[in-house]
Amino acid sequence: MYAVVDIETTGGGIRWSRITEIAIYIHDGSRLVDSFSSLVNPGQPIPAFISQLTGITDEMVQDAPTFEEIAPQVDRLTQGCIFVAHNVAFDYNFIRHEFARLGQPFERDRLCTVRLSRHFIPGQDSYSLGRLCEAISIPLQDRHRAAGDAHATLLLLERILQHNEPERLQAFVASGSPYEALNRRLKGIRLEDIPQTAGLLYLHNAQDELLLIEGTTNLRRRAIAFLKNKAGRLGSALQQQLADIRFEETGSGLLAVLLAHEEISKQAPPFNKKTAAPLRWRITATEGADGFLYLGVAKSGAGEPGPYASRRLANEKLSQLVKQFFLCRRYSTAKKEACPPAACLKACQGIEEIATYNQRALAALGTVVQPPRAELILDRGRHGAERVVILDQGHGVVRWGTLETASRYASEEELAAAASRVFRASGAAPLLHHYLLKNPVMKRMPLEPQPAVQAVQGSLF
Repeated sequence: MYAVVDIETTGGGIRWSRITEIAIYIHDGSRLVDSFSSLVNPGQPIPAFISQLTGITDEMVQDAPTFEEIAPQVDRLTQGCIFVAHNVAFDYNFIRHEFARLGQPFERDRLCTVRLSRHFIPGQDSYSLGRLCEAISIPLQDRHRAAGDAHATLLLLERILQHNEPERLQAFVASGSPYEALNRRLKGIRLEDIPQTAGLLYLHNAQDELLLIEGTTNLRRRAIAFLKNKAGRLGSALQQQLADIRFEETGSGLLAVLLAHEEISKQAPPFNKKTAAPLRWRITATEGADGFLYLGVAKSGAGEPGPYASRRLANEKLSQLVKQFFLCRRYSTAKKEACPPAACLKACQGIEEIATYNQRALAALGTVVQPPRAELILDRGRHGAERVVILDQGHGVVRWGTLETASRYASEEELAAAASRVFRASGAAPLLHHYLLKNPVMKRMPLEPQPAVQAVQGSLF
């Protein structure tokens, strides 16, 4: 028995998208014996571009059953059947994930009509459903609707069944997943479940201990490389311990690399190189009641990395500035020490004017707080309607966020505001710059840099 299935979704990966329509045709190898189709309320908005593609709108699904409501019927119809779909990994894993949300298993033998067609109908220019059906004269109505696509897939299956011995088809089904040998090494996931999109890989051992985190532009390809011991310097030690793979899609390769760097700094997996200590300390400038600009060091506030990894390093740099610019220790250290002879221009003794001293203090600060390299970066997100926004704010500060393409005409200020989350790990900015030297992104928008003195006065930096 074959269950020929097609679904439509809200677009994107299985972790955040939901099913909007499903169609199932049950075939016994000779004839159609049962069928089911329904719109499905996804519980989330359908992006405009998906509605344009499928014709399914929010209004159409608002009164439709949820997947939870139709799950018993889907389970009953497909029980004991070979699950058939055109690009079966997509439809099967979406449905399997929906059942997992309900706390229910869903395991079926699978048959992909893309692979089946390549094997039994060789030599075609394209094996997409629309192009293939056109080439071999299979009618396809209601393209990108579940019932129309599933019915065309059913006719394709019937065509192959009619022209081949059942034993040949059974042998093809028995050959199973091309990743079967690799899948046997994994306890909680199959490679078919891992999308070929950008994101973070989390590698675990059999005791569920984290071994390694990596950002990549193709999650499945990189997972296969680790399982096949083709991941470079890491070698066989990691391969021997690897027992489970988890992932998080980002859509953007740049965001994947930056988030991996952040996660590695927090979790320190044994197979990752150690990252530098987080940059949490800054040199501060505060105007005192006496009018002098007091220099010191302070820990950065939440959401703002600083240029220095420790108080000691920040104080060492401040001491260098005090000597280089003949600043008064009274206005530059927590201890308010007296200045040695000839170490300052005697502002602390009332000889140098306040305005002159403050001007020199700001000049000193300008050497460590350079005008920022400010840039907004737009990149693809996890699904067609999402964009990743990365703000290189300068001074080592990199922020990020996401927005929907409905906001693609937003002003620079609105785009920058969308980048509300800050990378805390040191080295995010150099990593960003290095990535951009070698890899394209969707759009780069230079911003007007803020003058160093304006950035310094009255704030932490």
